[in-house]
Amino acid sequence: MNINDVTYDWNFNPFEAYPQYAEQTDVVFTIHWQLYASSESYTSKAIGTIGVQYNEGQPFTPFNELTKETVQAWVEGAMNGQSAGSVDALKANLAQQIQDQITPRVITLSAPWNAAPVVEIVPVIEETPVEEAPILEETPVEEAPITEETPVEEDYSI
Repeated sequence: MNINDVTYDWNFNPFEAYPQYAEQTDVVFTIHWQLYASSESYTSKAIGTIGVQYNEGQPFTPFNELTKETVQAWVEGAMNGQSAGSVDALKANLAQQIQDQITPRVITLSAPWNAAPVVEIVPVIEETPVEEAPILEETPVEEAPITEETPVEEDYSI
């Protein structure tokens, strides 16, 4: 795979904003971002958040007028401002994840003595006849005679 064969697609959602700030409405201060990389049928992704700050007196873009391109410029600018070249490093990492899917550098193997035998399970469906439960005959219950209770004296001595 050639690193130039990888395509990248940013997504930005959700946004955290102040309802009112510096006489502006819906002022974004945190952007949740996702960066997807793909090459042929292989994909990888990275997610994160980045803080942005509106400074009073600077040009302000109302939230409902933001475009993906504007937000991407903010996110990439903020990321590269924290660490020069961090967007390029992130993209290189995603490309390496795709390369590792194509040609793994590390694989996990089970011990050969623990290999589970292949067992084919074939469902067996048998018709089981339903037997009718026997009908029980009712036996009359005799009523016990009513007797008077004899009081019992209780002894609480130790």
